[in-house]
Amino acid sequence: MKDLYTEACWSRGSVARDVDLDQLKIPLSRFLKQSLPRHLGPYSLITSKFVKSNDRYSIQLQEVSVGSMQNEIDSGISQFFLRSQILTPTLNLKHVKNNEDLLLSGLISIQQHKPFRGLVASPSMLFVDTIEHKFSAKKVQHLSYSEVFEHLHKLASIRPRLRLIAA
Repeated sequence: MKDLYTEACWSRGSVARDVDLDQLKIPLSRFLKQSLPRHLGPYSLITSKFVKSNDRYSIQLQEVSVGSMQNEIDSGISQFFLRSQILTPTLNLKHVKNNEDLLLSGLISIQQHKPFRGLVASPSMLFVDTIEHKFSAKKVQHLSYSEVFEHLHKLASIRPRLRLIAA
């Protein structure tokens, strides 16, 4: 697998698959630690946040362990990208221009939503399984990351995104 597919040359070749994790009975971090397919591990998370500097916002990415997810959530991080170190052995975050590059590269977006006006949305996962080259129309499918996504989907008894719940 190519390590990084960038938005400059690639686009989504299919509709992103977006599901709620509203059936989880345990914290999201524990669910991931217990549920990720071992044969594609080890795994890590890329945290994503926007930082303001000189009236401009830029993305700040950092790689952390799956085990530190709850600490990251507690510190205000809500956007994560799940990386299999088998499927994406090298990933230089300095070359990543935006979150879309991570999605186009097959990483699974995991979002732990923050309360807003008394409502909290369930955690969610988003995955782009097929991408298309903008110039050659070549398609690439992220079959192994799709396996991870489907595995988590099945174990979490995930329903399609439908509702917000009161906090």
